[in-house]
Amino acid sequence: MRFPLAVISGVMGLVVVVNCTPQKPSSPGYPPPGRLIDIGGRKLHL
Repeated sequence: MRFPLAVISGVMGLVVVVNCTPQKPSSPGYPPPGRLIDIGGRKLHL
């Protein structure tokens, strides 16, 4: 009974570690298309 529990715990731990590791962004970070317009102190992206 302990072996399946150990396997399940190990797999769940591996999933958590893989999901928590930082990943590099897929794009180089280009600015979004359009313009940023200031309307009454608020910025609106058009």
